[in-house]
Amino acid sequence: MNNKIKALRLKNGISQRELAKRVGTSQQQIQRVETGQVAARLELATKLSHSLGVPLTVLFPNSKNALGKFSKEIKEDPRYLPSTKAYADLEQSGIEADPRVWTMLIRLRGHQKAVKFEIEPAERRRLFQLIQDENPADRAMSFVLFDTEDERVAVNLRELAYCHFLFDGPEASVATKQGPIAKGVVAYLSGDSRPLAFGVEPDGGSPDDEDDEGSFRNIFFHMETHVEEHDRFHFEDEDGEDVFLRAGDLALLKVPLWVISPETEEAEEVDELATINS
Repeated sequence: MNNKIKALRLKNGISQRELAKRVGTSQQQIQRVETGQVAARLELATKLSHSLGVPLTVLFPNSKNALGKFSKEIKEDPRYLPSTKAYADLEQSGIEADPRVWTMLIRLRGHQKAVKFEIEPAERRRLFQLIQDENPADRAMSFVLFDTEDERVAVNLRELAYCHFLFDGPEASVATKQGPIAKGVVAYLSGDSRPLAFGVEPDGGSPDDEDDEGSFRNIFFHMETHVEEHDRFHFEDEDGEDVFLRAGDLALLKVPLWVISPETEEAEEVDELATINS
């Protein structure tokens, strides 16, 4: 998902934080869109385009053909939403045009209450396929990872007893924060009805720092590659005390995004802008 947000932002001497204020979002979201981690909602993409003073197709260079095909589907039959492929093709160019607010409702084995997450449309399309095509025989353990606005979540598919994708119109908003427990790391264990909560410090380094992976970035990396039942995930709590979670007994893990990717400090952005402008 290539875009020219960073180049145009720096050219205009604007920090991520300032751009976020202008378009009504968070600095972290600007960072994620700018680096291509997520596509920009169409409304946000339009605001970015206006704020940076360039057409949408200039800000997102690969969007012209996808936008054309998307518009064509709407004109052919305006009674229906465009196809999943039309949304996916446009998302690959960096723009998310699905206006619906998607909620993923899941229930884990051994837990009475369902767990609710607000997710991006692109995550819904990806997760739908992964859950539908689950094949535990492919490897020893099977975790599926996804991001909400605030957290990174890993779900053990073997512990997923129920999953429901719900949607509302674009005016709806589902709160993802669930009180004090959302401020730290939350782990659901198989057969245990009450989750475990841990206060933690942000991972060291940065996602691009090869010399310092960070405890949770390392955990999620192994979840996406290969995990055995007997593997134990290790991290330290905020008091420096060691925590071990056995992979085979972990049903779901939630980690705030500020732990994995701490927001860029304003001072660092000032240095970056000064370097570009010098």
